[in-house]
Amino acid sequence: MYAKSENGAYEMWMDSDLKTNFWGASLEVIPLGEGHIKLGTPNEIYSITRPNSLVHNIIFGSIYVEHAGPMHVKRLVSDEGPLNFTIDFMKAGWSRSKRNIINGTIPVRPGSKHNWRIYGKWSESICCFNEETNEEMEIWRKNPMHP
Repeated sequence: MYAKSENGAYEMWMDSDLKTNFWGASLEVIPLGEGHIKLGTPNEIYSITRPNSLVHNIIFGSIYVEHAGPMHVKRLVSDEGPLNFTIDFMKAGWSRSKRNIINGTIPVRPGSKHNWRIYGKWSESICCFNEETNEEMEIWRKNPMHP
């Protein structure tokens, strides 16, 4: 898969395959391969490995999909040097209120002991908090569905 913005702001490409495990009432999908994103300005390239996906209640109940496990992100090319971080997609278990929660940390700058804390629900909104400046902001919000 390959995609490029019309204004050259980014490029995205992905090598993808999957492995599956059937557990009786659920199906686990394990993604293989990496995705890559190249940002035009600043000139940076990132690689991303995706978390597993689980399809629950295949036989009985309401079917729903849950993403669980780590999403590893590596900055491969940048004037600031390499950067690695992980966003954890939390497994909800039996609690509906704990579905779709993510947590992670990203250094404020390479070598810093302060982090940006990333948190929220990937299905609603994602926020970040700068431990150095106490700045907090929403960085993504789901758009409403069109009728």
